[in-house]
Amino acid sequence: VEIFDTARFRLHFTRDGDHRVPAADNDTSGVPDHVEALAVIYEAVLDRYLALGFRAPVPDGGTDTDNNDARFDVYLVDFGLSADGAYTVEGCAGSTCYGYMVQENDFAGYGYPSTSYANRLLASHELFHAVQSAYDDGQGAVIGEGTAVWASEQFDDALDDYEGYSGYFLDETNLPLDATGGAVVSGRTYGSVIFWQFLMERFGEDAVRRLWEACEDGAGGVADPYWFDVIDDVTGEAFADLLVEFAAWSVYTGDRADPSVSFAAGSELPDVNTTAIELPLTDDSFLLFDAGFQALRAEAGGRARVEVAVTGEIEDVRLVLFAVGTAGVLDSVAVEGARGGIDVGQADEVWVQLINTSR
Repeated sequence: VEIFDTARFRLHFTRDGDHRVPAADNDTSGVPDHVEALAVIYEAVLDRYLALGFRAPVPDGGTDTDNNDARFDVYLVDFGLSADGAYTVEGCAGSTCYGYMVQENDFAGYGYPSTSYANRLLASHELFHAVQSAYDDGQGAVIGEGTAVWASEQFDDALDDYEGYSGYFLDETNLPLDATGGAVVSGRTYGSVIFWQFLMERFGEDAVRRLWEACEDGAGGVADPYWFDVIDDVTGEAFADLLVEFAAWSVYTGDRADPSVSFAAGSELPDVNTTAIELPLTDDSFLLFDAGFQALRAEAGGRARVEVAVTGEIEDVRLVLFAVGTAGVLDSVAVEGARGGIDVGQADEVWVQLINTSR
């Protein structure tokens, strides 16, 4: 095993056996080009995160005793197509932790557009887990994986994880915002990137960073803050209003994209999942999880107006109505209370979004 050092990183690699890196050394430096290129990427990723105001990963204090050094360690190994990389926590002081990165040695057979693309994606995603650990390592998979995908997008918006993973979340908006979707880590977990992108576009480039700062033990006088509980304080907006806004933004995806009211890259995102219904509709039971939302979609059918009412225990349920045509959303109405309506004379469809704002 050999070592290649930069100012802040130490790459461990071998030229032999199953874990060997590509041998090319076109600049005749004595170090494989693959290793040198990856080192440059890691330095660039950290520069970008520091420019966004995030902390650097916690130094390991030279715990890699065989090669005692405080640089961030990256080990290049062959995963045999079983994975492509992982950040691993090595030790903690309270909830702030330090660790190391293990990354695929050559990406042979992985299907990435290029080795450079794979290295940029893995380095930016997994290093952000190390950045998260500098604040609090116990915030869960939704903010953990979701903001790591978000961070990759901030490093290089030519990477397509944001656009690709968002569909998993948009398929299951009825689940709680902080739910992983069954497994500890799932497609929906990574897909929560769409919420973190919303947070940034709505509340500023520093919104995600401010939320991570608010998660640190003792922040705001709270012994162990959880992001889901402190997001109101960070945004300055009541959670109910925040969720209603996010739910409404989700409608402006795919063919209905409108950067003036929603995501800047909404046209590159998949469509939000909807349930087709026929009007008139009366339903005496509707399942909607806390902090979840769901859209019903019906043909306007030549109607001039559609009215909607929710009865029963509806204190935390909010409604947003949309008149939708072939060119996109024609009008929307955020309903005050449990009853409202929208004019649909020029629309092809009416959408009814039900949002459970309870946590």
